[in-house]
Amino acid sequence: MNMSAIDLNYLINAIQRTNQYFLRQVQKQVNTSLTLRNWVIGHHLVEYEQRGKDRAAYGEKLYDMLALRLGESGIKGSSPSTLRLCRQFYSTYPQILQTVSGELQ
Repeated sequence: MNMSAIDLNYLINAIQRTNQYFLRQVQKQVNTSLTLRNWVIGHHLVEYEQRGKDRAAYGEKLYDMLALRLGESGIKGSSPSTLRLCRQFYSTYPQILQTVSGELQ
């Protein structure tokens, strides 16, 4: 193998490693963003329910109706079960906002 082929292989490997590193960083950011998104959605649901708005009228159908309306507005991944999981996630980890706020400062 001549010297230019070795240099080219080195360049290709360096670009591949760089690409892999930054793809992992993007995946971490997406995971973090989706986690925070789900937590905030759960927060909105808990706050809504605690204020009692429409709770008596809709009961458990709230999540079905909400999922339908969110889907119609183009928000993907908002099934009734996903919304319930978001609510449960927030209820289980209410301190996440404090942790994130501290890290951002």
